[in-house]
Amino acid sequence: MSRYKTKGVYFRDGVAYIRYQDERGVDVRESTKQRSAKVAEDILAKRKTEVATRTHFPTRAFDAVTFAELADYWWQAHGSKTRSQFDYLYPRVLEHFGEKRAREVTPDVVDAFLEHLATERKLSASSVNHHRTIVNGIFNFAVKRGRFDRNPVAAVRQRPEPPGRDRIVSPAEFRMLWDKADGDRECVRSWRSPERRRCGRARSSRCGGNASISRTRRTRRWSARRPDISATFRFPSRS
Repeated sequence: MSRYKTKGVYFRDGVAYIRYQDERGVDVRESTKQRSAKVAEDILAKRKTEVATRTHFPTRAFDAVTFAELADYWWQAHGSKTRSQFDYLYPRVLEHFGEKRAREVTPDVVDAFLEHLATERKLSASSVNHHRTIVNGIFNFAVKRGRFDRNPVAAVRQRPEPPGRDRIVSPAEFRMLWDKADGDRECVRSWRSPERRRCGRARSSRCGGNASISRTRRTRRWSARRPDISATFRFPSRS
């Protein structure tokens, strides 16, 4: 039986114990490992203060954090300032997870969301991975800034993407492209730009030839060197 009159302090086998409620209202009993009632009273007051300020249980301090809070913090401080064009994908992510607490966003929940995008919305693997990147970035940013304690997306793998279709064009394909663009003013203007003319004169001077290289000779040289213009033009893959 307790022999001390302060509420929340009692003794057992001569050792002082304290009793208090955490932020969820659950009773917590803790041994002070002391025999002094005054020390137990001080520890009890400290625990009550820690519960009130949510500092005694650091992992539980994030239980009330919502995904929308983390997402808004990420968007204002980082997402809206990047060049990754997240602005058209971010609303979809926020619509799906916005009503959830951050604790409820588990790896299984994230994986189910990505599967929904792939099967129901018929999005490509690349687009699905972009959505994963946003959710992953939100949690990573929150963890680094001390707003959350873990990133559930780290356990979710990216979807495999098909190999790229870019390739180097053949000389015949480049000649066909050149013939088609022969009357294009933009193409001619680009070809006659001062930078390209200076480059042509310098190359001609190094080779000991005439500075005024004809269009035919330019085309022949370019075709022989098989320039990689696949970043601008795409041709059907050869089987």
